[in-house]
Amino acid sequence: MPLVDLKTDLTSLRFGKDRPGGGSSKQPFIVKDIPGKDKSFLDQIEDDRGKSQFGFSVANDFGLRGGFLRPGAAKDDVERILKLYTERNSPGTIFQAKQVALGLLANPLEVWIPGVTEAQTALNGVGIGHLPAFLSGYLPGPLKNAFTLENTYGMGNPAVGTNNLLKGKLGKRTDRSNYVAGVQNKLPFSATTGLNEDTDDRIAMKRLYSSAPEDRDITIENSDAIKFVISVVDNDNPKKRTYIPFRAFLTSFSDDFKGEYTSTSYVGRGEEFYTYKGFSRSISLGFKVAAQSKQEQKRLYEKLTYLASLTAPDYSNAGFMRGSIMYLTVGDYLVDVPGVFRGMQVGGIAESAWEIARKPDGTKDNTIAQLPHVVDVSGFSFSPIHNFVPQRGSKFIGFDNPMGGNQTELITPTNILTEAEWARLDAQLEEEELNIDLSDSVTLEL
Repeated sequence: MPLVDLKTDLTSLRFGKDRPGGGSSKQPFIVKDIPGKDKSFLDQIEDDRGKSQFGFSVANDFGLRGGFLRPGAAKDDVERILKLYTERNSPGTIFQAKQVALGLLANPLEVWIPGVTEAQTALNGVGIGHLPAFLSGYLPGPLKNAFTLENTYGMGNPAVGTNNLLKGKLGKRTDRSNYVAGVQNKLPFSATTGLNEDTDDRIAMKRLYSSAPEDRDITIENSDAIKFVISVVDNDNPKKRTYIPFRAFLTSFSDDFKGEYTSTSYVGRGEEFYTYKGFSRSISLGFKVAAQSKQEQKRLYEKLTYLASLTAPDYSNAGFMRGSIMYLTVGDYLVDVPGVFRGMQVGGIAESAWEIARKPDGTKDNTIAQLPHVVDVSGFSFSPIHNFVPQRGSKFIGFDNPMGGNQTELITPTNILTEAEWARLDAQLEEEELNIDLSDSVTLEL
């Protein structure tokens, strides 16, 4: 017996209790009878001629792109979408709220129009497409150009803007559609360099610069996701440092603490005895260096080369070799921690695309070099030289100004409470509704 006879007659589909335990997903939203379930195909065509929408059926719906039945299908589509607003938790409303938030994130001057999806769905049935998704799409010419971008289809370009958040240029947008059309007159290209100075990465383009720590460019640091600052002490003028700005494209980070012990064996004893010898700490991290535009390549490789050169000696005027003292900041985990730079590896070259440095006509482009677009800096080895005495209770991690602590203070048993004392303190704080830092809680009466 054929399988179809065992399972279904193809004239009905089960729906309703389609969830485990007999629950319903309430799908599909639109339910209709299966055409011709009790008639032959030819009989159904004959009946459809006088009963279908606008007098058209599957037998004569031709001659128009999309068919004459498309308006009816569009009506069903709109009905399905509107059902999303009446279901539990109203996923349609949540979708509209997210679109508004994402539009404002991309550009604070753009406002997503709630309901534009439903309106576009309805208009699809009569051949009207590409409604502007943002309010600025309906402004008159001069205002529209000030608030939004035009592209081939006149849409609102909702994807533009994220890149500029990364570049620290919130709300400043660039029309990239001209690259498709082959027209470059909309972009502010430099007359001398031929480069678009408005699309570069501010941190990638930042040169090596010398500064006293209190005068450094903190606007560059704050334009990244987290602070990532590498600076090197000037051996001839220790009050100044050379800053090496890189993006915080971190790929790895480890912090290795070690206590060193000397072992001693005594006659008649099988085990070893240990004498404390010393303490060491080493930090290893990795990050990517990515040239995202033509003009960024030279600056990034200049800084990468300088960073690698810090493993080589610095010679004084008298010819003596000197090492390099580095300061490292990674978010608030490490805040301007001094130390020595022991080495790094540059890799990922085989996996990256290369700049071929050729003009469109195939000749050599002397304004750029044949180098990888992206390289991996790994094994960046840094040994801190702490500006406090490392000892038990030392605040090694994140206890500079952001956490309100002082690294010279210790975490000691005298300010660590027992579980019972913490419970009593919590009850006291809840009762009195005190809003204080628990680090000061030892001053309360227990």
